[in-house]
Amino acid sequence: MRSRKEDIPPLVDFFFNQLDYEIKFSDLPEEVQNKLIAYSYPGNVRELQNIIKRYASSNTLDLTTHTMDTSVTKHFSNGNEYRFIDNAINEIVESTIKNKTILPLLDFKEKISSKFEMEYVSHVLRNFKWDKQSVATQLGISYRYLNKLITKYSMDRRAKSNKDDKS
Repeated sequence: MRSRKEDIPPLVDFFFNQLDYEIKFSDLPEEVQNKLIAYSYPGNVRELQNIIKRYASSNTLDLTTHTMDTSVTKHFSNGNEYRFIDNAINEIVESTIKNKTILPLLDFKEKISSKFEMEYVSHVLRNFKWDKQSVATQLGISYRYLNKLITKYSMDRRAKSNKDDKS
C-alpha cells in the first residue's frame, strides 16, 4: 500500500460498501482523504480496512495501530475513553432540565439504556459483518443473549444504514 497510493480510494469505497455504508472516498472531508493517502499503513490492506471500520463506527479518523485482539477491556482499561459518554449524559440532562421536560427517572433511564443498547449492538454487528459468535465474544455476552437482543430490537442484517432512510 505504501507504494500504491492510487489504490487507496477504490479500496476505501470497497470497504465502506462491505459495511453497507453508501459513502465513497470522494465524499470524505478533504483532510480525511489527505491523511488516508499520506498514512504509511504498517498493516498493509488490513490496516486500511480496520481504519475504515473504526471511522464508520465513530466518524473519527483513528490512524493508530491496534492489535488483532479488540477486546473491550483492553481498549477501556484506563477509563478516559468513557469521557465522551459523561459529556453526552451531561448534555442530555442539562437539555432536559432546561427545556422543562423532566421525565420520571426510571422511564428516562430505561429509554436511554434501551436506545444505547440497540445502537451499540447494531453497530458492532455491522462492524463484524453479522458474525454473531465474534460479536457475542466482543460484547462479553452469550450467543443466546445476543439473539434475544436482535429479536427484541427487530434488527435485520439486510437493513442498510440509516443513510438510506431519506424521508
